[in-house]
This record gives sequence, C-alpha cells and structure tokens, in this order.
Amino acid sequence: MDLRERFLLNASTLMKEGVHPSIILSGCQRTDQNNVVLFKRELGEVELCLKLGNSPDKSCDFFYPSTKEGLHTRKVKISSDVVAGKEGLLFVDVLYPENNKNILRAQLQNLITIWGIKKYEMETIEGIAGFIWGDIYEERKVSEGMYVGMINRPGGLISTKILYRALNGAMDYFLKRGVDVTELRRMSDETMKRAALTLTLDENVYPVNLTRRGLGYLPTLFKKLGVSVRLEIPSPWYADLLDVVPFTKDFVQSENLFLLIGEKNEVESALSKGERIGFPSFLIGRTGSREDSSIIVKRK
Repeated sequence: MDLRERFLLNASTLMKEGVHPSIILSGCQRTDQNNVVLFKRELGEVELCLKLGNSPDKSCDFFYPSTKEGLHTRKVKISSDVVAGKEGLLFVDVLYPENNKNILRAQLQNLITIWGIKKYEMETIEGIAGFIWGDIYEERKVSEGMYVGMINRPGGLISTKILYRALNGAMDYFLKRGVDVTELRRMSDETMKRAALTLTLDENVYPVNLTRRGLGYLPTLFKKLGVSVRLEIPSPWYADLLDVVPFTKDFVQSENLFLLIGEKNEVESALSKGERIGFPSFLIGRTGSREDSSIIVKRK
C-alpha cells in the first residue's frame, strides 16, 4: 500500500470514528472559546460541557466539529480553586492514527500542567475530545516590567497541512511548485512527535496556552491583563513553504504555543524546560505600563 492509499484508508476510518473531515485537512482553529477557566472554591460545584457534531448548541459554550453528534457534560465538586479545561484534537495523525490518543491526552494535559498542576482528573470522549481539571493553590499575577517568553515552533503545522492536501489529490499541484514531499513527511512526523509531549512548569510564571487562539490573540490578551507589551516574535522557520500554500492563513500556528510571563529568572527557567523536551523556546520581550501602546513586531 502506497502512502496515498494509506492516507485515504485511514482518513475514511477516522471519519467513521468521529473525526470531522475539516479537522483532517485544516485542523481545528476555532478561536472563539475560552477553553481554560479558573473556578473559585466558593462555587462548590461546576459543570463542564462539550458539544460534538456539525453545529453548536446554545446550552453549551464549547463546540467541537465531529461526524458524531452528542452533548456531553461533567459535574465536578470542588473544595479549592480549580483550573478546568476542555479540548478536542486540534489536528490528527492520519498516517499513524494510533498516536491520536497520546496527542489528545497531551493537549488536555498541557491546558493545566503549565500552571504547575501535577494531580488532575481527565475524561476523554469518543477518543477525540475531553475534559481535564485539577486543584491550584498559588495565584499568578502579571505586572509592569516582567519578561515574556514563548514556547513555539513557528509554522509547525504547515508541513502536515500541505502533506495531507497533497495526499488528498493535490500532489501534482505541489510537485510542480517544487515542494519536496519526502521532506514534508519528515517535518510532519517531527510535528506529531512533539504534539504528544507534555510540559509541566513549577516556576512562578503566568502561563497562557495560545495553541487554539494563536498569536493574533496577543493584543487582546495583554489588554485583559492590564499591561502593555513590546514583543519581537520569531519568524517562521519554514518561510520558503509559504509561497506555495496560499490556503494557510495563519502561518505561525503551532502544535503547541505557550506564553510565559514573570520575572526574568523564572521565565528563563521555564523556557529551558521547554527546550529540554524539544520545544523551541524564546525570550521575546517585556511588559510595560497599561498607558503605553503595545508594540508587536517580527524578529529580524
């Protein structure tokens, strides 16, 4: 069986199991939900919900596209402050579908382990989505003069998107434009391995999981945090691919994208942990007064 036949056969099986075709070819880049929430212990009990299917449900604040319909809820009793998250596979490994359970677990874990939470509970749904929650005992705050770090592989999903579109019938289009399919396969495999990694931070940093929202959320984020910022964002590593992928609108999207804000030594310690497990990590700027204008530029 050649690579294209394998892709088409596995994609068909995944769709029968609940994976929406749009997730296979484009990934899930919905940015309109707050999928990680801090609940105060005074609430006593909270209810998490997740809607699977072709359309959202007004009764639930989180929708994930799927070929299977279903409204899933989970009540959680809390006696301390809790960080809770919900997520669906942001993309799938079509060539090695057995990896998807590990990717889903890592995506769920990363929602809260970057807060230093090591004890948590998790519930997966149909193998494509799930809930996670855990107690948090230390409040993190952001103030003027703090440093900002980023853990990210710019353009990390481009290779997978191009490879899947080529295998889905557009191979000639990419070959005529000089795209090396063997190199794409290597880069995509690299992305999938990194997507199954979990980052746990003990440092006193304010973490933000931007994997779903992307870098476009930065201005809104810092406005909410009450500070301005001056950042230099690293350029994508594979910018040469951009000329042949006009369908890729957000070329800095990554399989994992974390922002860390805190004192310099704490941020640098957290970035070193990212580097050690294979996440490219960068110190990208500092926070300023809320009265100042934020400046976000591409690093030369």
